[in-house]
Amino acid sequence: MKLAIRFGVKVFDSKNHEKSVHSIMNLLKNHHLWLSGLRHEENEAQPEDVYESLKSNHCIEFETSSEERFLRAYFLDSILTVKVRYNDADIATPTAFISNVTSFFEELLESNDCDYELLDCCGLENESLNFPRLKPPKETGAFFCDYAINVFTPKNINLHFMERETAFRRICESPLPNDAAVERTVEIDKYLIVIWVKELLSKEAWRKASETHRRWINRIIEPPILDGYNKLGDERIFLHDAEKGRDVTFYSASTHAAYQTFLDFDGHLSDTKKWNKLKQWKAEGFLPKGLPLEKVYLITSSREKAIGMKNAADEAGFDSVYYPDNEGSFWDPFPSGSWIENP
Repeated sequence: MKLAIRFGVKVFDSKNHEKSVHSIMNLLKNHHLWLSGLRHEENEAQPEDVYESLKSNHCIEFETSSEERFLRAYFLDSILTVKVRYNDADIATPTAFISNVTSFFEELLESNDCDYELLDCCGLENESLNFPRLKPPKETGAFFCDYAINVFTPKNINLHFMERETAFRRICESPLPNDAAVERTVEIDKYLIVIWVKELLSKEAWRKASETHRRWINRIIEPPILDGYNKLGDERIFLHDAEKGRDVTFYSASTHAAYQTFLDFDGHLSDTKKWNKLKQWKAEGFLPKGLPLEKVYLITSSREKAIGMKNAADEAGFDSVYYPDNEGSFWDPFPSGSWIENP
């Protein structure tokens, strides 16, 4: 399992960047989050080496003998971003690791030694797993729903549809999901830390937490549907550079894709001859005049027909089935990726 702490800070004390960076790196070490075995030149890296390296290079990476473990830092225009990646051995005791991460962020947020502000995208993420999304997808990106630990302040939630302070107040005050794995630490008007996953080595715990988190955010924030999707979760499709074809309805020379209409599908095909030709052309990789063919998409007259045609299309080796709306847009009821149907 590859887990990573991510955080960014805006440093306001422009005359003492060194002190700020040293302070943050030492916090990592004090909370047992500094990686052993980090290499800096010929020696083992120490917290003070980070700023010394950043003075000559805006982006630095200290590696270990394992490619999975490293510390990466970037410092430009008074903004410091840090990523520290760990492996299974580092998180062998998940309870202790979670405690170290949360105490690190708490002290970072409460520190009076340096003048800085926490930016977005802060917490503990999993880089080994991809999680299914809810249909329809919502604009929940600012809440990092695939993190095991989220860290928020009234200023680091970036939304275009709601005031930051309003969003922060809602996630601080709304009842948490009824799940023993979820915990919340609130310092009123200052910061919020939410733990979503305690069993850090369990794929199922991560999957469950991601779904629980998304449903919670959708309920309390009510974000809009992500651009490019409709309320059913179907994805808007553009027929890139597609022109009327000779052997197929439309053909795109730039993407080597064919689009063929089967408008009267009603549980069975009326034009099996065209269907079988498409199968043959797709297998050969060319249309009759030698045009390269990599993808075949079917177009039918309604969403219901598209869904009904999907199994047959899959068996034939076609790539998807689209349908049009009343405004002339095309939609794919089977967007790529892993999805969870909303009840």
